[in-house]
Amino acid sequence: MVKFGVVSDSHGAKIRTEMFAEVVRREKYDFIVFLGDGLSDMRALSKLVDCEIRTVAGNCDFAIGVDRELQFTVEGVRFVALHGDKYSVKYALTGLSYHAESVNAQVALFGHTHRPTCEWLGNAILVNPGALKDGKYAEVVVDKNDVRPTLRSL
Repeated sequence: MVKFGVVSDSHGAKIRTEMFAEVVRREKYDFIVFLGDGLSDMRALSKLVDCEIRTVAGNCDFAIGVDRELQFTVEGVRFVALHGDKYSVKYALTGLSYHAESVNAQVALFGHTHRPTCEWLGNAILVNPGALKDGKYAEVVVDKNDVRPTLRSL
């Protein structure tokens, strides 16, 4: 079993980032996925927790050398992680669903809208943790091809 945290859109919320660090330590996450818009917050978080932080850049991040999309597999489940602006997720999730299908992802993790979302669309589960600046995050548990995403609040 693998359990990890998903956050996005911290936008400089130092207190919320520190509160999330407490969650990471308490829940003993295997890693964290950060979906953009607050890279400096994730650099600060990396000093507070003892696990890997997989990071993508968002539309408000101005960093060289940070990917805009990650693809990874956990216990046979394929994930795609991205900010979401490129797929116009504020207006519809169809483009993101098509992209997830095109990269054979069973789960698409995205941010940008600041609205927590967890729903099936097409062949993928689409998960937006909401904005960490508003105290929102997601937890994902993967256990032998069974994926259980949960939306949470600090």
